[in-house]
Amino acid sequence: MPDINGIPYVESGDFVSAYPTVSQDLAQEVSDQLATKLPYSYGTATPSTTTDGFLWYDENDTPPTPKFWDGAAFQNVAAPSGMALITSESFSAVSSVPINGCFTSNYENYAIILRALGSTEYTGRIRLRASGTDNTTASAYVIQAVRGITSSATAFNNVNNLWDGIFYGDATAAVAQYQFYRPAVAATTFFTGSFFGRTDYTACVGGYHTQATAYDGFTLIASTGTFTGVVKIYGYKD
Repeated sequence: MPDINGIPYVESGDFVSAYPTVSQDLAQEVSDQLATKLPYSYGTATPSTTTDGFLWYDENDTPPTPKFWDGAAFQNVAAPSGMALITSESFSAVSSVPINGCFTSNYENYAIILRALGSTEYTGRIRLRASGTDNTTASAYVIQAVRGITSSATAFNNVNNLWDGIFYGDATAAVAQYQFYRPAVAATTFFTGSFFGRTDYTACVGGYHTQATAYDGFTLIASTGTFTGVVKIYGYKD
């Protein structure tokens, strides 16, 4: 029998071969004890203990939401402040990009980062969506902007059935960023942002939607031709 500093011990392989039933019982006991102490990892099963402090990931949420067991029920874990990526959508040679389910009650305000190179010069447009359907109400979308082209600047205002002129681009450049304020709440939706298009076109833009409606998405639209790029939506954590 091997020893350490004169103290004998049994190697695990010898223990299992010599005492198979005992080793299986011991392994099961260790597993049972760990099951009552280690965090729950997945699913919706309720712990069989009243001990609190379990960390759990709810696979019913996308992405899985971290929660903890307080001895009686699962509770949400407070999220740190900052931004959380909700979705990233790539698109290629399309005239419109519908994005559903990106606005929820999880966040009040959102950031949108967009790159969309066009097959030709185009004006970018956005419509708000609810349950997979664009809101096309006439005169509901108000947009204002100060736009600079080369060395001149002009003011712009538009009232339409979509936000027309919210960005602009061609095959050279088309990038934009926006903040949407409480789009998933049944109240006026506001936005602010800026964009750069072509090699000489930049603007600061802002606007609102006159209807008090809760929206869960939006559609990007090219006025002519197609565009290719990626749009990322982030939620601002409180």
